[in-house]
Amino acid sequence: RKADPHYDERMRIFMDVMFAELEKIMDREEPGIRNAMARAYARRFTVEEMRQLDVFFATPIGRKFALQSVMLMEDPELLAQTMSLHPRMQAQMPRVVEKVMAATAHLPPPPDEEPTS
Repeated sequence: RKADPHYDERMRIFMDVMFAELEKIMDREEPGIRNAMARAYARRFTVEEMRQLDVFFATPIGRKFALQSVMLMEDPELLAQTMSLHPRMQAQMPRVVEKVMAATAHLPPPPDEEPTS
């Protein structure tokens, strides 16, 4: 922050623009996401477990949790922390790829998608 006296303003503008654009994307993508979530829940929970969750979400704390858990992922502090991971993750990718290559060295190479001529 010392190197950039406009850091706070830059981050505020970035977050404002990002949220506005994400909202547009989510409005368009929400039906597909909702369907995928329903299938994901169905794979992980039985009908009885879903009934128990329904009972929980009907309580005041259950409603609060349901509303806040979705919004939590859009919390500016959490988003900023998540975004700060990207450079560190990218820096680690060569090492990760190297480990994956070593761990899969015993496998035959994957087939080419298109035959080479």
